[in-house]
Amino acid sequence: MSKTETQALFQIISEFINDLSKEQMENLVNGNATIAYRSNSQPIGYQHLETSIRNSKSIQEVERACRGMVKKEIIAFCEVYDIALNKRDTKKVLFKKIASHFQIENTESVQEKDESELEKIKETFQQLKSVEEAKQFLTNHPLLITKKDLIRFAKILDVYVNPKQKKAIILNRIIESVIGSKVRAKVIQES
Repeated sequence: MSKTETQALFQIISEFINDLSKEQMENLVNGNATIAYRSNSQPIGYQHLETSIRNSKSIQEVERACRGMVKKEIIAFCEVYDIALNKRDTKKVLFKKIASHFQIENTESVQEKDESELEKIKETFQQLKSVEEAKQFLTNHPLLITKKDLIRFAKILDVYVNPKQKKAIILNRIIESVIGSKVRAKVIQES
């Protein structure tokens, strides 16, 4: 270190000490406080990670963005972005804190909302009288668009479906199990 660099360093330290309050100075002298070094620039790798996390829409996507990182690296990332953490936090807890810091909605709460919506759909669906009516209801419902949606709906109805089957087969299985069984039971009762 050159003489000029040393003088600049002492100047920074002198300004820092002058800006301390009397109480802060006493805490430093008594050993109740410490001075810590922290770089103003972010490590280059974190900028890419931050972008990936900001583009995430769920905690699972935050986990994917941090894939391959060890806990120490995740903690270092949290420290750079001033994310409150405990050293004992698990990676899963750290991911939740990162998601919270970057204001990423927790998908678990979204799923809870969907569950209540699916319960309402279940009540309406179980009141349907014919197979055709049920098929039209399920195919046109905005919350039952994907195969995954139908599988979740089947679980709520306590209908077993094989997730490997095609969407149309799953749809027919749900209709047959709930509405078809009602129609057959009604026919048997009438005869």
